[in-house]
Amino acid sequence: MMIAAKKVPPKFMKKFLFQLSCAIGFACLSASAWSGIKEARTAYAQGDFASALTQIKPLAEGGDAESQFFLGELYEKGVGVVQDNKQAMVWYTKAADKGNVDAQFKLGSRYSARGTSTDIKAAVLWLRKASLQGHADAQFELAKLYSANPSPVHDDSAAVLWMRKAAERQHGQAELELGKFYASGKGVSKDSRLATIWYRKAAESGLSEAQFLLASALETGSGITQNIPVAVEWYVRAGNQGDLKSQIRLAKLFSTGQGISKDESQAAGWYMKAAEQGDAESQFQIANLYDKGEVVPRNFAATLNWLKKAAEQGHLAATCNLASIYAKGRGVIADPPAAVSLYRKAADQGYPEAQYNLGWMYANGLGISTDIVQAHMWFNLAATAGDKDALKNRQLAETMMSRAQLETAQALARDWLAKRR
Repeated sequence: MMIAAKKVPPKFMKKFLFQLSCAIGFACLSASAWSGIKEARTAYAQGDFASALTQIKPLAEGGDAESQFFLGELYEKGVGVVQDNKQAMVWYTKAADKGNVDAQFKLGSRYSARGTSTDIKAAVLWLRKASLQGHADAQFELAKLYSANPSPVHDDSAAVLWMRKAAERQHGQAELELGKFYASGKGVSKDSRLATIWYRKAAESGLSEAQFLLASALETGSGITQNIPVAVEWYVRAGNQGDLKSQIRLAKLFSTGQGISKDESQAAGWYMKAAEQGDAESQFQIANLYDKGEVVPRNFAATLNWLKKAAEQGHLAATCNLASIYAKGRGVIADPPAAVSLYRKAADQGYPEAQYNLGWMYANGLGISTDIVQAHMWFNLAATAGDKDALKNRQLAETMMSRAQLETAQALARDWLAKRR
């Protein structure tokens, strides 16, 4: 026996047909939009921005979210159209309102860059929407906003939550920052072991800062078994990427042979890399190497060059050594007044060797008028810091001074010390 089909009421049939037609229309529109977006992106990649605009604008005006995002990018970059950040924000907002995750992230980043309290809150709104869709970059940026302090949205717990989500998606920067959270105890219980675990993940993704931090942990045994040779391997990976701290640490490890074979040549190489990046201490060390001529060929011009670079950055030992070169005329025309000026710079910052030498210049009238009171003052300060030669010369100067001169010199030394406490 055949079962008769029930008759569908006309009003339900009309509703069904309307929904079906909408679905078919949407599918056709989506297929058309996809084809148009593909052609627009091909034109864009080929540098044909005008064609890209022609293809994408009707689709964006028709409500396609991806096209709206693409059009926003064209306005932001000013390709195919006159650059217009306001129009870019308009189209990004249209796309973001339709759930386009890239537009939501873009809006969040743009609002975040503005930095006002209102904009930061808007940034959190859009970044959160993108984050909830699993956008790792958005999760990372959202975590940074929550982590910032002062901030209208500061929340360490939320920062950890979103940083962890981004890190679990293998976002390298998030892995690094999560490691720092555990190292400092920010928003979580301090845990050097977990810090090292996250540093390693970030280090393996190639981040030089993470490689340095992992190397530091391995060198000191913080949160991980101490292993200096492996630490050196990570320092090398970071140093080869230009990480200054790693280059400096490698130079010191190779020069001292701490936990590894001593290698002055390797040390010199890493000091040079760090010096070329502007590290004053490394510049000073390179100057000394060229001056001694044991590891690298002796080169006084290079010595002078690197001492000047370090001294210009306020490196006290370099300043004092440079002064000595001018005082003695070693490799250059003697210039005692220049030497006095350099000694004074270092002496005024409390460098005992410079204080002693400035006292000597005053005592002997080199580059400056002889002044036994000033000589005693500087010998006194250097002697107070433990310089034995200064102590002897202070005693010698006292034999040439009147009681009034001695009292004046001692008062000058007391005043100098008082001003620096």
